[in-house]
Amino acid sequence: MIGAKSADNAVLETEREDYMLQPIIGYYKDEQGHWVAKLSCHHNQHVRHQPPFINRPWVTTPEGRNSKLGFELNCVKCERKAPKDF
Repeated sequence: MIGAKSADNAVLETEREDYMLQPIIGYYKDEQGHWVAKLSCHHNQHVRHQPPFINRPWVTTPEGRNSKLGFELNCVKCERKAPKDF
């Protein structure tokens, strides 16, 4: 199902087929102390844990972050053909 919408009109992540999935290759903290994933496409993406809105408890520990190396995230910057971050 492409572009399916939830009750609040948000596109459901698991039902889109047009994602630009890119593996996580590393992490760093930004100037505000938030974790940022470095993606193989040379773009950066925040990976915050802010329950109940964003539930990523794996971000809070080195073991959790290491377990997600290689995990693919949708890169909106790739979709927009944005310049590389690094």
